[in-house]
Amino acid sequence: MVPRDVKESFKTHSPDGKKTPTRDWTLKLFDFHERNKGQDDKPITGEYIDGVLLPTLIKPGDVVALRQELKLRETDVFVATFPKCGTTWTQQIVKLIWSGGREDGRDVDEALPWIDVTKPHELDDMPSPRGFKTHLPYHLCPGGDPRQSPAKYIYVYRNPKDTMVSNYHFSVKFLPEDMPWSNYYKMMLSGDVYFGNIFDHMRGWYIHKDLPNVLIISYEMLKKDSFNMIKKISDFLGYQLQDDVIADITKLTSFEKMRGNELANNSWMDKYRREGAGFMRKGVIGDWKSLFSEEESIEIDEIIKEKLSDIGLVFDYDP
Repeated sequence: MVPRDVKESFKTHSPDGKKTPTRDWTLKLFDFHERNKGQDDKPITGEYIDGVLLPTLIKPGDVVALRQELKLRETDVFVATFPKCGTTWTQQIVKLIWSGGREDGRDVDEALPWIDVTKPHELDDMPSPRGFKTHLPYHLCPGGDPRQSPAKYIYVYRNPKDTMVSNYHFSVKFLPEDMPWSNYYKMMLSGDVYFGNIFDHMRGWYIHKDLPNVLIISYEMLKKDSFNMIKKISDFLGYQLQDDVIADITKLTSFEKMRGNELANNSWMDKYRREGAGFMRKGVIGDWKSLFSEEESIEIDEIIKEKLSDIGLVFDYDP
């Protein structure tokens, strides 16, 4: 079981002393895996919906309820990603755009909670503008099909090789301690990881890039041209911010600034992870080379040609 001091840590990292839905669920998840370690022959457990593996404790019925019952508003904003593609980074950018480039005292997961682990009625009293993060694929998006939605959606993708390596390091808490990279790599290819096949996920969102309420950008774009990408996000959300405010947000959302900001770095989670597996690890382009074999790299290139070349989705692997 998770010790009392771990449970109490939520209070020290939430400005008003309340557990956010994200942290409440994460606590339960760590507790579940601690109690069930070694009791299941599957390295990653969960239920499936439409062929997509859901994280432990999220039920297919929860996803259906969010899709069918959530009432969206014109001011709602979704940050949608496959895990480890710059989700928290983009959440923090949106939060600072809302506040005009100044911290407002809210944790990023309080300002834009993880909607996938909440219930529709829990969001009714949330003041506008509401922001949410989701890792669900397009066809399972909370609130229904974005084509018929009043909300706005920012989808951030990342080159698949870096995404896979980042997910491997992030997931070690939930994996057998001796699981080698090669095994996890095969799980990623088969889609036997949370939120399903990475290529299907990216395709599902990218083909809707021309919708007026959908903005699609890449992690690499944010990394290499932060100022202009943040300005693009700001304009998309309807905030005509001055360049000096955009510059402030750019500085505040740099990797080093965010890593030192307890309102944005999810450092409360690091104590539950094995050494070297912190939430914010490197934030670089090209780390895939540390684990990928030449054969694996070539295989990914071939899969991309097969699954994504027809929609024009290309990736940046250069630092």
